[in-house]
Amino acid sequence: MHEGVASELDGLWERARPVLAARLDVIERVVAAWRDERCDDQLWRLGEQDAHRLAGSLALLGRSLASQLATELLRLLRAGRQPNRAKQAAVLLASLRRELDAGTETSLPRRSANGATS
Repeated sequence: MHEGVASELDGLWERARPVLAARLDVIERVVAAWRDERCDDQLWRLGEQDAHRLAGSLALLGRSLASQLATELLRLLRAGRQPNRAKQAAVLLASLRRELDAGTETSLPRRSANGATS
């Protein structure tokens, strides 16, 4: 990847992190309420929306692992409030939080000036 593009993506990542973290916070509220079996419809829908947005944003930013985790969370949310799935959602959520906190994962290979992938 051209260094200018990589630098731009890094800058976008840093600017997007607060928004992404806020979306993750909403999903954490949903999962906590799900585990306690007290999640209302409005919060559930908000969680689905934020999981969808999070997955897409992360994919656009080249964070493939984080995007895959968010997509899996979205799949669980769309499957409905099955109590036995809340624990699985919590595990995915913890992994996603680690990915966002680290901010180092990227799926986009870096290319040298001669076009070789590193």
